[in-house]
Amino acid sequence: MFTLITLNDYIRLTAHIINIVIIVYIWIIIIRALISWVNPNPFNPVVKFLRDITDPVLVPARRLFPAGGMIDLSPIIVILILLFLKIMIVQTLLYISGTTQGVEGLVILGIFVYAVAMMLNMIINVIIFIVVVRAILSWISPDPRNPIVFSIYVLSEPFLRPVKRIIPSVGTIDLSPLVVILIMVLLKIVLINPLFALYKYLAFHPVLIF
Repeated sequence: MFTLITLNDYIRLTAHIINIVIIVYIWIIIIRALISWVNPNPFNPVVKFLRDITDPVLVPARRLFPAGGMIDLSPIIVILILLFLKIMIVQTLLYISGTTQGVEGLVILGIFVYAVAMMLNMIINVIIFIVVVRAILSWISPDPRNPIVFSIYVLSEPFLRPVKRIIPSVGTIDLSPLVVILIMVLLKIVLINPLFALYKYLAFHPVLIF
């Protein structure tokens, strides 16, 4: 027996596709921001790809919000804007399709808190992912001249190096990836979870309603 695909199904599918596309693009922006802090080789294919795909949004943001000193705020601003748009677009589409009760519980302050929490959570997830990949690569010893392998090493080293200074390897076992991951998980517990809890409180106690 076939189930008819309704307009609401297409709307829900569109909402999920938009959600995935924005999340993936934010991951790319985070990786671009992290790799830019370690003065990467501009001719590295990975660096060039990241630059080509993120410059269309980061360059205009830099013009509007010039870097203050050594800090480039454009990636943070772009990520927050994308998360804000994601929330409003996806929730509106889901409301139209009858999946949710709408955006009436989403408040301005609540959306900002949610966007900040999501951004920090995604940054931590990217760091964990990079460190895990670095640990796996250390077991299989790939060619370090490979652009992807080199980029992973460059991205992970700023997080692993300080830990290595404090906690030396035990024989051939490098404990620094495990320690970094534990620190990231702890940050999720003490920082991200309270922000999500605050968002839920604001969502059910609206003050400035859209």
